[in-house]
Amino acid sequence: MNTGGKMKIKSDVPYRKRGKVLNHARDLARSGEHADYQTILPQLAALEDFEAVRSMFADRALCAQLDLLCATARKAAA
Repeated sequence: MNTGGKMKIKSDVPYRKRGKVLNHARDLARSGEHADYQTILPQLAALEDFEAVRSMFADRALCAQLDLLCATARKAAA
């Protein structure tokens, strides 16, 4: 029975990595220091888990969300 628990934990690793990178990306976007998602990517690339989840940034919906967060934060800071 313990084996099942270990397998579940192992399968959660990609989701935890994805969540960590996405949360950091959103925090950077909300900081007001970035114009768009493309200016966030270099900082994310320094994260240990970034390479494992780099492909998420091919999703235009995610990029649009980050762009909107950046624009909102910059507008609020102005």
